[in-house]
Amino acid sequence: MNMRDHFKAEPLPADSPFWDLENVIITPHTGGETRQYEDNVISILLENLDRLSEGRSDLLNQVV
Repeated sequence: MNMRDHFKAEPLPADSPFWDLENVIITPHTGGETRQYEDNVISILLENLDRLSEGRSDLLNQVV
């Protein structure tokens, strides 16, 4: 199985042959997001804001 989460040109042009393939499912980037995902992101954001207000630098999900 070959999976991709993007195309070279986005949004995908209306004349792209990908639209006609029966074995391809095209969704927007937000196609996999759920309400639970949004709740988790908000929880992490609020926790990190608390940590920052305390002068801490040990943030959750921090990419260095």
